[in-house]
Amino acid sequence: MTELVYGDSFSTSARAVLSLAYFAYGSNLWLPRIQERCPSAEPIGPTWLHGWALVFDKPSTDGSAKANIREVPGTSTPGVLYEIDPAHRILLDHAEPLYAAIAVETGGLEAFTYAYAGEPTTSPPYDWYLGMIVRGRSHHDLPTGDLTVPSIPDPRPRVVV
Repeated sequence: MTELVYGDSFSTSARAVLSLAYFAYGSNLWLPRIQERCPSAEPIGPTWLHGWALVFDKPSTDGSAKANIREVPGTSTPGVLYEIDPAHRILLDHAEPLYAAIAVETGGLEAFTYAYAGEPTTSPPYDWYLGMIVRGRSHHDLPTGDLTVPSIPDPRPRVVV
């Protein structure tokens, strides 16, 4: 993972890590969602992660599937690069259980994102969760046409902003 470093006043051996680049492709595309989880998150801009496919196969404790990426040559996944304070990285780590943080390159930057490599679930995502991804993509002018996966209503009442 490479840190984003601003300014030329730092020596190469004593550079301060001012921010990290994080690639979001799931519910963290929706700005209110990521800023609830990681208050320092600021969008750098939309981008594509080449060689990775979006799938909904990560099992969740609520019984539904969550977004995931799997390495598939010739595919691309749209997302958003966010700049985050390194001290807030742990907040994202806790918000993304079962995922592993991985290094990726996208938009000309090295960043980190999360991927799940365990046993996939066949459960569909909840409708509110898929809707959050659609809203996030729309907000960042990313396509939504590939988000036609089946979803189910959440049996628990939930308010999603």
